[in-house]
Amino acid sequence: MVIAIDDGMVVMHDPHGVPYATLPLNKFIEAWRADLVGWVDPPSVMRSRFVKVRDISTDDAFRESLPNAVRLLRNEFDAAAPPGAVGTTTGMERLAQMVEQGLPPNLHGHLVYFAVRVGARRLNDAAILLARLGEDRASKIAAGQARDPGSLQFDLVAGNAAATIRRMAPSYDELAATLARSLDRV
Repeated sequence: MVIAIDDGMVVMHDPHGVPYATLPLNKFIEAWRADLVGWVDPPSVMRSRFVKVRDISTDDAFRESLPNAVRLLRNEFDAAAPPGAVGTTTGMERLAQMVEQGLPPNLHGHLVYFAVRVGARRLNDAAILLARLGEDRASKIAAGQARDPGSLQFDLVAGNAAATIRRMAPSYDELAATLARSLDRV
């Protein structure tokens, strides 16, 4: 996320864990296209000049995003997803199978050094926001999901992660069902 552009330098939060990272603007624009990232096609879009349409509180914005969260948890994508893309329970089973077959070193490294810890942070954020909205059951599920990557991290390094991934998988369906029931009551 870009925080500022100052004297030709982009100041950003890097999800790999480097807050306030900097990059020259021309290098940032070049990197943003993601030409060297094999799974990005077409190049990433850079958006700017946003227009405020209405005032909305953070809680209201988050609550309005919950129906979309349920769709994503159920693999009901509104837009075209990359071929073979799956998420949640189905995706976790697929990942467990890939682990059993042996992950390529670059994917193993991506999981160990990036995806697992970023996923834990995002799930923890979701748990906090769900609690703030009074979605206590959904918050508890998300908090449990945020804790699971701790054991997954070790198991990936130790080479026995498939069972942990399969143990984690059903919580995604549980979260989708819990949120859907909550939305039905509104």
